[in-house]
Amino acid sequence: MPCDGNPCGNDGGDGPFIGIAYDVLGTNLVTDDETTWTVDVYAVLADGCRLDAVAGDVNQSKMVSTTGSFYQNPYGGATSQDINPALFGSFPDLEYDSFMTIGLVDQNGNAMSDIGIDWTDFETGGAVDSTDGSWYVTPADAQGDSGTFQDQFCNDSNGVRIARLTVRGLESIVFFEALFQGKDVDGATWQDSDIMAIAYDECDGPTSCIGDINLDGTVDVMDLLQVIGSWGPCTACPADIDGNGAVDVMDLLEVIANWGPCPGEVCADGWICGDLLSDYVCSEIESTCTEAFPSDDTTLGGSFISFYPNGIGLLWMDDQSLTETFACPEPSINSLALTIDLDNFMDDDNGTAIHTWDVYVNGTSIGQFSVVTGQTQINESFTFPSIQTQNGTYEVSLQATNAVYSGGGSYHMVYDGAGAHSVVFGAETTCHCIESHDGSNACLNVYSEVCQDYPPCDSDYGCPDGYECVTSSCCPTPVCMPICE
Repeated sequence: MPCDGNPCGNDGGDGPFIGIAYDVLGTNLVTDDETTWTVDVYAVLADGCRLDAVAGDVNQSKMVSTTGSFYQNPYGGATSQDINPALFGSFPDLEYDSFMTIGLVDQNGNAMSDIGIDWTDFETGGAVDSTDGSWYVTPADAQGDSGTFQDQFCNDSNGVRIARLTVRGLESIVFFEALFQGKDVDGATWQDSDIMAIAYDECDGPTSCIGDINLDGTVDVMDLLQVIGSWGPCTACPADIDGNGAVDVMDLLEVIANWGPCPGEVCADGWICGDLLSDYVCSEIESTCTEAFPSDDTTLGGSFISFYPNGIGLLWMDDQSLTETFACPEPSINSLALTIDLDNFMDDDNGTAIHTWDVYVNGTSIGQFSVVTGQTQINESFTFPSIQTQNGTYEVSLQATNAVYSGGGSYHMVYDGAGAHSVVFGAETTCHCIESHDGSNACLNVYSEVCQDYPPCDSDYGCPDGYECVTSSCCPTPVCMPICE
């Protein structure tokens, strides 16, 4: 067994089970009267570990639920064993039915079983509840082996898919709570549990275009079927491409006219956007700014929230917020870490109490975290596409998304004294050798691939101190880029 404490590989983790993650596949992938979004949910594991069972017991009884409702296809069922891929051609929405699984998304080669779970409520759009039930595979079944997937932060992660859920309403939140069991690389059994609140926040997906109704980056037969399936009067339907209140022949012609892959970004002559920039890396820089948060300077918003001697509270309402602006010299940041001690008075009389927060930096959502019964500290890290400074400052805002159930109690966040209460802004920058306007090369900080994120210029005189005017880039006009020191 490796001496780092992880029996499943050398990823530096503390154990085989890391937590729950998810990948939003897109919106309106099924034909429905309401706006929908589809998400794959994963158990995140250390390298080399596998998952054998997802279970509910007396401590994790409400396994899967939503503040909205789950889409259920009449030709599908509650688990991946009920998803017949032979029907996709006739019933394309079946592929995005809501179901539980281990690894696979249909019945082909699927050895999964379930026991002790009444699926009745789930099959009508409701929750999955079980105090003594499980869906599972045997340790000999390959579908429980972990593999690579893209998580909610657009990063590669390792794990096993445990559900595909299509949810009505972009504002709806999904709650996933379960007991997990599997094997480590030596065949020893591990067991752990976790809770996750999932909100719609689509990772950067494929480029879309006119006619790409399901936003998969290609105009194809799936989009054509969306048009046919929605034919006739239709208010705010995704298939109503021209927005005239009806899905008709004009929308059909738009799909045909734009058939094929959506066009991607076209670069001008010079350095190439994206992964190929790695050919021109000249240095990598990691820097941080650490500040107290929350603090006496934090602005509080919402009901029943104020400064107490032992912390900011009472925290339990859905309209509460904490906002503070910090000075940081970095021109952009791409990570943030929160560490905040809690005085937690939430109980579990009616199940685990959950209070979920959206996290924003300069008005941009970077992720979510939840506070649950018994939790004593918020310790969360977020990575995201670079966010630019606002005149040398960054505003951090926490916005509550739900209220703790009635009688579920409340909690306080520490804001002074010896208790942990900090925010760390991180700037992990890759610098690239790029040709400047005079033909020379400079080592520059490419903190964004969006041209509008850089100040425009005509020459070095048009750039701030510490910036270089770059003409040979993907941007159609010259831009100012920070010089790496």
